Amino acid sequence: MDFSLDIKQRIEEFKSRVIVIGDVILDQYIQTEYTYSDHEQVKKYNVQENLYFPGNAANVAINLHSLGLQPHLIGIIGDDPAANILINTLQGRVNTKYLIKNEGCSTSLKSRFQCNGLTHFRVDNGYSLTLTPFLRHQIRKHILSILKSYEIKIIILADNGEGTLDPLLIKEVCNLANSKGISVITDPSKNTDFKSYTSSSVLVPNLEEFNELTQQHFSTARQAIPYAQSLLEGTNLHYIILKDSERGSYLVTQHKGVLYCPALSSTIQSSVGAGDSFISMLAVSELINLPLDVSFRLSNLAAAISVQKPFTSAVTLDDLDNQSHSIDENLSYFKEWREIHDS
Repeated sequence: MDFSLDIKQRIEEFKSRVIVIGDVILDQYIQTEYTYSDHEQVKKYNVQENLYFPGNAANVAINLHSLGLQPHLIGIIGDDPAANILINTLQGRVNTKYLIKNEGCSTSLKSRFQCNGLTHFRVDNGYSLTLTPFLRHQIRKHILSILKSYEIKIIILADNGEGTLDPLLIKEVCNLANSKGISVITDPSKNTDFKSYTSSSVLVPNLEEFNELTQQHFSTARQAIPYAQSLLEGTNLHYIILKDSERGSYLVTQHKGVLYCPALSSTIQSSVGAGDSFISMLAVSELINLPLDVSFRLSNLAAAISVQKPFTSAVTLDDLDNQSHSIDENLSYFKEWREIHDS
């Protein structure tokens, strides 16, 4: 399958029709050499190099760019050196015009200390943002400005629970999108409740997030399928995708059944950002009107490619071409679902 050529040809007219709104994070990877101080009796990490990558909503935007789009990114950054570094990581790939500087505050920074390719621990700097009337107004203003200038087809809400997207803003964005026929694809935060996301078009939680959102305790995504189907009734949601790491993922609809995709990668270098790659590919697939089953498989493939890369990564169209055999080797989705459904 030549995904790259096909998508490039079909996506040309949709380049600037996606908005990403959410928590903008700077991911830092501190490369160290590990030793032990006998004098102080503590572990000692000698810093060799600092690497920086856009995270969460910013990484979704980077992934969309890698897949051929020119997305509009709306988020909140601090007034600090981390904000400048983050902007530099986006330059030339993502328009930073709509990033809102929160004066006197710090940018969300997640620092991972690594040694020999392994992450030993993570330190988070920043705080849970309080969405002030000024910040809320700025986000609204940016959304309306983009909608006035571009024929937006999809809005992605990347909610990491850091405060950019509170229930009121989520509802406002979804209602505005629904009134204009714009699809809303949401990567939810486990710190919010399920009802806050029911005006979205698509919800893409992992199992832990789904359990927290619904106050349930399912051990596997497969067990959660009937409950997820029941939740779809009376909502705007077209479907829910339940991600369950090495167990694969399930696309759950209310009336059309369920699609299953097994995990497409047995090699994991870094899982950071895999969800960003998944939701970005899902948005691109919807944008160019690919069949739902193909969109689902491509999104899983994008996530599988992402986890095989070090650090917070983006997936390209060439990556998809190089590993498209993974889809051909896993074409038993419908059969597998029937077996699950009947059991």
